[in-house]
Amino acid sequence: MSADQLVGKVIAHVIQDPERLKDHPVGVVQYNPYGDLKTLAPTEDRLMNDSNGSLIAVNYAARAAGVKRNHRGNEARALCPDLRLVQVPTKHGKADLTIYRNAGKQVLKILGEGNAVKVERASIDECYLDLTEEANKRLAASGGMPSLPVRSYQVHLYSTTGEDVADTESWWSREAQEWGPGEQLIAAGAAIVAELRERVETMLGYTCSAGIAPTRLLAKLCSGLHKPSQQTVVPASSVPALLSPLPLNKLRGLGGQFGRQVATDLNLQTVGQLAAVPMNKLEQTFGEKDGRWLFSLARGIDDAEVEERRLAKSTSCGKTFRGKYALTEIDSVHTWLLELAAELEERLLEDKEDNKRIPQLLTVSVGAGNDSWGSGNHFSRSCSIRRVESAAMAEDAAGLVKRWANEQPLGWRITDLFLGASSFVDVQTTAITQFFKPAATCSGGRTPVSKAAGVKAEGPSVAEEEEEKEVQERSVLLSEKEGAGAGSSMSLVKRIAPSVNHPPAAAAGEDGRGGGESLEKERSDVEYIDESVFEELPVEIQRELRAAMKFEEMQARATVGQQQHQQKANVGGKSTTSSKMNKRQTDASQQTLKDLFHGKRPKK
Repeated sequence: MSADQLVGKVIAHVIQDPERLKDHPVGVVQYNPYGDLKTLAPTEDRLMNDSNGSLIAVNYAARAAGVKRNHRGNEARALCPDLRLVQVPTKHGKADLTIYRNAGKQVLKILGEGNAVKVERASIDECYLDLTEEANKRLAASGGMPSLPVRSYQVHLYSTTGEDVADTESWWSREAQEWGPGEQLIAAGAAIVAELRERVETMLGYTCSAGIAPTRLLAKLCSGLHKPSQQTVVPASSVPALLSPLPLNKLRGLGGQFGRQVATDLNLQTVGQLAAVPMNKLEQTFGEKDGRWLFSLARGIDDAEVEERRLAKSTSCGKTFRGKYALTEIDSVHTWLLELAAELEERLLEDKEDNKRIPQLLTVSVGAGNDSWGSGNHFSRSCSIRRVESAAMAEDAAGLVKRWANEQPLGWRITDLFLGASSFVDVQTTAITQFFKPAATCSGGRTPVSKAAGVKAEGPSVAEEEEEKEVQERSVLLSEKEGAGAGSSMSLVKRIAPSVNHPPAAAAGEDGRGGGESLEKERSDVEYIDESVFEELPVEIQRELRAAMKFEEMQARATVGQQQHQQKANVGGKSTTSSKMNKRQTDASQQTLKDLFHGKRPKK
């Protein structure tokens, strides 16, 4: 493997810059999740300069004064007296990210218009671009020589020494024989990105920063080197200078337990040190597959492709409940599911109007027992969406949560609650009128959010902790975190028939476990969650699912074998007694497989 593998593609990572009051030091402050939870629209006055809430985002001017995320308002103002604090918009008892989502959609549209650029939406405010085809077209039209980027003063070229090239324009103006392998392609891609960034700023008023490199990994790493409204270019020859000094945990895939294991086993701290380890030693230490992956990663070689995707695979929203505000009653869970479902309905209706598609799968995900995702008991369960209407979705989700609650003999407390829709399908507008038809609301009035059981209307004057999952939502149901759920009890992710009973809270006992109507039984033909949701689940749940699916496959093979044996028996004229004996033997084999799957020792 060599630098030659970094030649032939040009990838960009583009991220929007914070814009509001960009000439002043600004911090975005968290809302008070324990107050009256009133709606605060984006168009309302959201300046909260006296707030002592947690800062969830700061602009570049504030960072220059020493202000950081997680600072309290008072602490931040002590560092920067001119700091202006803006509260995030709120709706449905949580942060409202609509203005940020809409801005991201507008930017994506401009980036992919009128060119051969492949665009992949990465999050609410960032994306990847595969510029290879468009860059090759432009080089062919210009005789192989790339054009100088517009606003070249905003373009930074990373050199082989790890410093910016002082004269960027002279690098672009070299003779043909002076260019290194792949450099013309990277230069042409950088010129395209400069044009696109200028177009976004002209049409929308937003500025973007970007990184341009041969792979996704490298583009992401260099996009943050120069901000705001700038871009960094890393040709293949400069990759070692970029990677060598980086701490090992800065590389994707090495930020968690495996990264710590690599650092410990090899006694190293930087990417440069990892690059110096021979491949055979890496293979001996971590196995052939992981060893080769580490060898490539240390050199910036990344096989991940940019996939044309401008729409999110799933639409989701969630809320965290810290400390004593954890949910402990089904009634309060249902109340919050109504709030989440109301937001989800709004977004799905907008998505249907814009993109002519509807979701088929509803997923509810819960974190319980502790105040941070990655510990305690977690589960995600899904059912078909019978109607895109908040009351119906909340009722079905509450049924899934109640089913889980009834399985917890020692009680439960919910600290994370997420609701999402996925498995989108394209449809004709006229064919889905009934699907979006309003449904009757749940029977029995629901308590207002501010007075919901288990959630006090009054609380601390400021949030105890920021709720990052809401404000930094990346349009996924749950973000995979290494080590998530280690040592915890996790239920299989199943697609379950939606409840047709009354709202769970109306039938449940006070703790949500006793009394009331019994839940319908799960279907015997369990269908596992669809691929788009599967990819977004914590890694431990994915492993459990794979094990379950493998078991189901083994069961299916045993059943096929039984049927084939029965057919042979019929052809050969074997007795009914013999067939029954063969069936008993097959059933016993299937039970042995089931016992092994559940960790039981087979009976002798």
